[in-house]
Amino acid sequence: MAFTIGGILRHFFGSASSRPGMKTDSFTSPVSHGGYTIQPESFQDNGQWITAARISRQFPDGVRDHEFVRADMFPTQGAANECAVRKAGALIDEMGENLFGAD
Repeated sequence: MAFTIGGILRHFFGSASSRPGMKTDSFTSPVSHGGYTIQPESFQDNGQWITAARISRQFPDGVRDHEFVRADMFPTQGAANECAVRKAGALIDEMGENLFGAD
């Protein structure tokens, strides 16, 4: 299965409710993982839900975010969000603060 670059760009530059033909279920609440906050942001493209999330952490100079989109696709938003939380947790465990780049 393939997802379109346009679908990914629409996700980041417009809300799902503003896109014709795009449906959203209720989003999963943010999840805490080792001092980080994971916000699932899976989105629908071509009838499938694409796994995406935002990882945030508070630093002395403010909040830093890391967004990711994976090629994993699911028939429901809940399944995509569950996968996003799992993958975000693995990223946090593997990369820690390196997720946000070097200062």
